[in-house]
Order: sequence, then structure tokens, then C-alpha cells
Amino acid sequence: MNGGGPNYISPFNTDKAKYMGPLSVVTYEGPKNSENQMHGKGKVLFANGSTYEGELQNDMLNGYGVLTDTVAGSVYSGEFKDDMRHGQAVFSFNGCKYEGEYKENKRHGKGKETDADGNIFDGQFENGDFVRGKVFYSNDDIYVGEFKDDARHGQGKFIRFEDGEEFEGMWEDDVFKG
Repeated sequence: MNGGGPNYISPFNTDKAKYMGPLSVVTYEGPKNSENQMHGKGKVLFANGSTYEGELQNDMLNGYGVLTDTVAGSVYSGEFKDDMRHGQAVFSFNGCKYEGEYKENKRHGKGKETDADGNIFDGQFENGDFVRGKVFYSNDDIYVGEFKDDARHGQGKFIRFEDGEEFEGMWEDDVFKG
């Protein structure tokens, strides 16, 4: 399972760092507030070729928007809060897709990830990691249970498709312990 792709790095981290580096703003089309900050629905082109189209507030991504990262090859369509992915979203990257909740730039809450191999992780994410739920493997095996560090870990049930054999009990680092 992929770890969720690259984190979004804000071009607006501090007043001194505004508009510097590969995510510096090249062009902005849209309204500005009385302090000449990007504010409202707008379009942003960054120096690295990435784009953002959506809601901004006081020079920060806030509300719904679409961030297309040309360097990472990813597209994030969803909610932002204070320049961070935060709320409901769909994130596509490197042949993977995540649909679900974000909190402070990390997958957090209910979500569903389909990895590049076609495995589907459907359940609960915490601080960017899949921690429990159902996994539908591309070879038709199924696992329902807990995860830790991208491995079956804790209470769970694995059903092997090829012979229907079931393994239910404790798992540790992807190994069935009984």
C-alpha cells in the first residue's frame, strides 16, 4: 500500500517565505482583498508548472479546490483549510486513488484507497495510515481487521480465495500468529 503520496507543501508558509521556491506563484487570476491578498475563487500557476483552481482566503488555500501537481503527477480535488488538505477529497497519484477524509494534510477518518496493483483498502485511516477495515486484494483474497505500518497487525480475519481457507486471530507484522 502506498503511504498516501507526497504531502502538499504550501507556498505560503510564512510571510518571509511567500512566493519563493518551486511553488512560488507565477500568475494569479481572481479577486483580491483590501490587503492585496488572493481572496475568493481564483486560478494559480506555480513556478514548477503546478496549478490550483478554487477558493482562497487571505493568500491561503481555503475551501474547495483542485490542486494539480505536475511534478508529482497528482491531482487533489477537495477541501483545504489554511493551506492544508483538510476535509473530503479525491486524490489520484502514481496509479493510486484515495477517496475520503483528510485532516491537516494526512488521510484521517473514513476512506478508501485503491493502490497501483488494484488492492482496495476500505476503512479507517489515522495520521496518514490505514489502521483497520476491509482489504480486497487483486487476487480476490480478503482481509478484515487491524493494520499497523502497512501490515496486518492485531485482530483480523484473512480469507484465501484459491482454497477458501480462513485464518482468524492475531496478526503481527503480516504474519498470522493464531
